[in-house]
Amino acid sequence: TVIKGADIEVGEDDPVFAVASLLPLQLFKDQKKLDQLVCSLCSKCEDTQNVNSIRNVLLRSDTAFLINAKFSNLPLQITAQLYKALKMELITERKENPVYDVKHLVVLGKSY
Repeated sequence: TVIKGADIEVGEDDPVFAVASLLPLQLFKDQKKLDQLVCSLCSKCEDTQNVNSIRNVLLRSDTAFLINAKFSNLPLQITAQLYKALKMELITERKENPVYDVKHLVVLGKSY
C-alpha cells in the first residue's frame, strides 16, 4: 500500500509519503537467512526470560513483518487511510494466497 501526493492533492509530481506492507516469514526461501534474522532479533531482546517465546513466534508459519515507512509529520488522517487500504488488500490476498493469513505481526520501529 502506497500513499502518494496524488492521493492527498493534485500536482505534477507525486512524491511517496508512506508505504505499508506485510512480509510473511514463510516467504523466506533460505532457511539459513531466516535463522540468522531470528537470532539477530532475539539477541536484541533485553528480556532474556522471554527469548524462547519470541523465537517460537518468529518461527511460526503465521508470522509476518509489518513494513512501515512514512514521513514523521504525516497527518494521522492519512496514516489511517494507509492502514485501511492495507487491510483491504490483505482481505483480498488471503482468499488467493493462504500464506497471508497471518496471526502475529513483528513491528520494528525507532526507539527514542
